[in-house]
Amino acid sequence: MSNLEDLDMKLLAEVERYQAGRMESYRAALEGGRLLIQARETLPHGEFGPFCQRAGLNRRTAQRWMQLAHAGLSAEGIAKLGGLRRAEESLSKCDRRTHLPGETADDLRRAELERETAELRQRLGERLADATAAELVGYVKLTHSLETVNGLRGELNGLIEEGQTLRDERDTLLRRKADLEGEIAR
Repeated sequence: MSNLEDLDMKLLAEVERYQAGRMESYRAALEGGRLLIQARETLPHGEFGPFCQRAGLNRRTAQRWMQLAHAGLSAEGIAKLGGLRRAEESLSKCDRRTHLPGETADDLRRAELERETAELRQRLGERLADATAAELVGYVKLTHSLETVNGLRGELNGLIEEGQTLRDERDTLLRRKADLEGEIAR
């Protein structure tokens, strides 16, 4: 069996393993990617596409697997990123950055997540500050309304007292009137 046939058989096994389960599929995609990288280096020009087709892979899937293997991701790292598609998206973002020597895609993704977390914390703090400011404005408005109500209540109590005084004076005047009418009638 030639080296190429050996790679072909191993790749078929990885494709089958890929379909077996999530973590196993991540491991299979990574190992398949490593095998595809080896095959691409070995195959003559124009033979890579048919090689992938014999394994049941389309060219885009093969490219993704090779990208994941080349990035140095682990199956656990892919799982933490949310799966193969999310890992690929993460790598696409990371590819725009300059890689430091020894820096893996996991390191890049971790740094990206830390930046996103810091941004989310800042936005949450701003929203809390806005909510607190809104609550303070509401409190001031409520306090002002309560002061207004208390002032109106004081005015109402003053009017009630004034009304009572006027009723008392009226009753006094009515009694005097009755007394005067009684005196006149005698």
